[in-house]
Amino acid sequence: MSTKQGIINIPTNIIMGFLGVGKTSAILNLLEQKTDNEKWAVLVNEFGPIGIDGAIYASRGIQVKEIVGGCICCTAGVPLLVAINNLLKEFRPDRLLIETSGLGHPKKVLDTLRGEHFNKSLSLKASICLVDPENLIDIRYTEHEIFTEQIALSDILIANKIDLADAQSLALFDQLVAKSVPKKLFVAKTQFGKLDLNWLDLSSDQREFYTAL
Repeated sequence: MSTKQGIINIPTNIIMGFLGVGKTSAILNLLEQKTDNEKWAVLVNEFGPIGIDGAIYASRGIQVKEIVGGCICCTAGVPLLVAINNLLKEFRPDRLLIETSGLGHPKKVLDTLRGEHFNKSLSLKASICLVDPENLIDIRYTEHEIFTEQIALSDILIANKIDLADAQSLALFDQLVAKSVPKKLFVAKTQFGKLDLNWLDLSSDQREFYTAL
């Protein structure tokens, strides 16, 4: 939390997933659920030179910082450190959400957040990965290094866009969940990026396996 003495233990979540799975919609949905007296900030990464997601957040009055032109995991040194530090100092948020690029390796981001620079200021909570079940039919996704890393590192695994998914795709998602090691803290199927606010406070230290299918 943020105090007059300093910024300590700000709850922080990473939202990851491949391009087009609905990460921005999910974050906007979560922001709509927060209480009015809480200040949240978003760090968003865009691979291209123009930050489209950042513009969406800013247009809704959300405190946001962007790293554009490359993924924050590949530049997880100075750019990531500076962006987070600026967000914390300027906005003193009650929660920080980090939307990684769909083409980014989340491990380097997680390593940075767990490192000495943020071990007092941030409290890392559950990482969330969104999946479009329709993509599970395509081995270009399922065998992609970044896809498998995102799945492996997520604490919460969400099948989004289930309104557009057929029975085969949903069955493949269930198979993905069943073979995940270690087991996920929480698994759910949703549409339009609708997530439960309470999921954000789950911690990777918790070992109980929940399902909400």
